[in-house]
Amino acid sequence: MIVRYCAEFRSSLPDDSIEDEEGRDFLQFAGKNVATAVSEILRRLGYEADDPMAADNHGWEFEVRVKGYPKGARIWCNVALIDYYLLVFDNTSSWDRFRKRHPAPYIEALRALGREMAADPRFSEIQWKPPGDDTDGPGSPQPVDD
Repeated sequence: MIVRYCAEFRSSLPDDSIEDEEGRDFLQFAGKNVATAVSEILRRLGYEADDPMAADNHGWEFEVRVKGYPKGARIWCNVALIDYYLLVFDNTSSWDRFRKRHPAPYIEALRALGREMAADPRFSEIQWKPPGDDTDGPGSPQPVDD
């Protein structure tokens, strides 16, 4: 199984960054509206998703509780705008990392998010890549391949 939990994409949502009066610093980094849209998609799918919180120059982040996962398990979601939007949907379980596994409820959530983003007209050119793949080559249109 190939799991790609990082996505690069474009969005038709407006740039919501706010700069100071001198235009030197950001008072709010871009991407809050995109992170909010992703959070709302996950809620619509039945997951418990927090409201996005500012992560300074790392964009916006929030946690997601995945159905069928042990109590307290969290998925970390981060959305940032560089030249395009970057999304990370990361299973934060150190036990799963140690065992190098991706539990079925996490895979189900990742696949559902991928399907919903692909169907949402606010998102385009979605390319899912494995973590650490910073090449300019194309990714995959879906986050998981069996």
